[in-house]
Amino acid sequence: MTVRNVSLESFENMEIIMRSISDPVWFIENVLEQPLWPAQREMIRNFYRHKYKRGAKPFKRCVLALGQRSGKTAMMSCIGLYEMFEICCIENPSKHYGLIKDQIIMIAVLSPSEDQTLRGVYGNMVNYVDNCPFLKDFMGWEASKKAIYSPSKKVRIEPFGSWAHTGRGTTAKAVIFDEMDYFEETTNRRGGQEVY
Repeated sequence: MTVRNVSLESFENMEIIMRSISDPVWFIENVLEQPLWPAQREMIRNFYRHKYKRGAKPFKRCVLALGQRSGKTAMMSCIGLYEMFEICCIENPSKHYGLIKDQIIMIAVLSPSEDQTLRGVYGNMVNYVDNCPFLKDFMGWEASKKAIYSPSKKVRIEPFGSWAHTGRGTTAKAVIFDEMDYFEETTNRRGGQEVY
């Protein structure tokens, strides 16, 4: 087999992809350059247990009910970006999920207010992408206050306010609730239960 015109950088990027696909903790610590505490590593490995233990079923929900200054916002930002990364590693995501050709796949980030969204989980996500040459240059991700987007894969992370109809009609792989305890405690369309 002869390999021509393949740069060392291409091999390095393929190594990053292969390691990241099988190890979310490695992705967070080495691609996003976010140091994790041992307990955070354990929580992330447990949530993605199917990546570390053959035959383990993946979880469908991750609820972080932790104290202040425990790193919840940073962890959820990293998990959200990892979810997008996973989708972007699929050759044809819309075909893989049985969707209409080139249908946009969404990861929604909901917070009690737009300001909270831009300062919390979603704001961190934009910061990670802006400071990660691998995601911006090699993966081709674009980040702004309105969305983090992969034009080639038709995947986007988008911030939303806390209304029950927010994000209606989107095809979402994941929904991240930031500061769920601050959602209104009512049964109206801004209430936490209604939004969930």
